Amino acid sequence: MAQFVDLKDGYLDDVFHVFDAHNHPIVLVEECALMWMGVPANPTDYDFLIRSPQLDTILTALLASGAWEITPQSLPERAADQCVNSVPRLRRTSAGGQLTISLWPENIYFLSVDADSSSNGGDNDDENGGIVPVPNVVAWNFSLVQESLDPGPSVSGSITRSRLEARGTRVVPKVLAQSENTSTIYIPTILRMLEALLDQDRQHGMHTQAPPRSNRVSGHISSLIRALFLEQSHQRDKLLPYISDRNHTSLEARLAGFKRRRMSVLEGLGGGGINGGAMGGQKKERRSGSISQPLKPDFKYRSGYQS
Repeated sequence: MAQFVDLKDGYLDDVFHVFDAHNHPIVLVEECALMWMGVPANPTDYDFLIRSPQLDTILTALLASGAWEITPQSLPERAADQCVNSVPRLRRTSAGGQLTISLWPENIYFLSVDADSSSNGGDNDDENGGIVPVPNVVAWNFSLVQESLDPGPSVSGSITRSRLEARGTRVVPKVLAQSENTSTIYIPTILRMLEALLDQDRQHGMHTQAPPRSNRVSGHISSLIRALFLEQSHQRDKLLPYISDRNHTSLEARLAGFKRRRMSVLEGLGGGGINGGAMGGQKKERRSGSISQPLKPDFKYRSGYQS
């Protein structure tokens, strides 16, 4: 895991300036996006979706600045995927080389930067033609910004951004990726993200039975199902009718076969995060994923950590 790096507002200003100079939207994928979809995640990179025809130009501009250099994809679940190995990964030449970004071309992520026919319609895919604005590249506490997919507080606890902020939970880090709010940051809608992941899983020949740590795609899909309770009928009906024919059977099978493990936890343990409270409490049984846990990122520099 990356070491602590003291960052200030605007730690990705130079990256956003390159995107802006090439008229390229800022669209997050992977764990950075999943955090804004209500999924507990611990990003190691800042992951951006890039128009395939513009990849070389943007990569060249970042390298020419002297602030970035190429570095290999290093995580086991990424390095095991030959397609991911062709995703350019860069690390900042300062900050001890601990700040890294990955540039995912559309043809590898099976997702278009721009609104297109992959947006199937429906209430859950109409935000800005398939993208949703978010306030930063990472969340301080994971939260659901596409609130039409809220499972409901009785099911999942408070995971929507509006509920979390209403109860005083910090969602947006104190230190932000851009010093001025000049560039809008987006994530794909959850429907489009699921479509892309299912397409990757099929086209890359990954096995859905593989452990999530060795199969990042299946891990992401399972995380979305778990966090949003998509296997439950009231949630499944919000998405499944809008999934494309090519992915409908696969997602339906995953939802039907998804099982939640029961585990014992101490109620009240949490340390002041999403459902933090005083230490101690009574033992209670819950299904995994039914209560949001506080994000305690090891990547403190990525969250804009301030004590």
